[in-house]
Amino acid sequence: MTTANGFKQEMPPKGGYAEIHFTRVIPQKLFKNWSLMAMHIGMTCYAVYYLKRRKRYMGKLSVERFDHYNAIEPLLQAERDRAYLRHMRYNREVERELMKDVPDWKVGTLWGRPIYSTLPPGALPDVHVTEWYAHRHYKQWEDYFFPDKWT
Repeated sequence: MTTANGFKQEMPPKGGYAEIHFTRVIPQKLFKNWSLMAMHIGMTCYAVYYLKRRKRYMGKLSVERFDHYNAIEPLLQAERDRAYLRHMRYNREVERELMKDVPDWKVGTLWGRPIYSTLPPGALPDVHVTEWYAHRHYKQWEDYFFPDKWT
């Protein structure tokens, strides 16, 4: 239908518009219950197999990873012992230098009496860290307790 100024009115199609569906459309299931259960059992079996295999692999890897430490451990212990002896010698020399003007002072004793009376002569005492670093600067003591402070 056209009007006088050339405008054409839009009209419904012949026979009318299609019917409007307003009822609920239930979607179809992608999997049935039995197939979901079968997939769950299959995935669980594979997960158990994979985890057991992974645990065995990680066990072998950890043995290999710490194998080098076991090989070098005696050398590290020897270096620690050498550092301990060097430090004890340094403490003895500092004590000797510090008390050189005191008469009757014997290094390693307290006025001639041994400090560690239960140790046999010539044995090294197991001293506390504060005694070990008694003649050192605080920063060196701090480096002992916090070796990775600046990293």
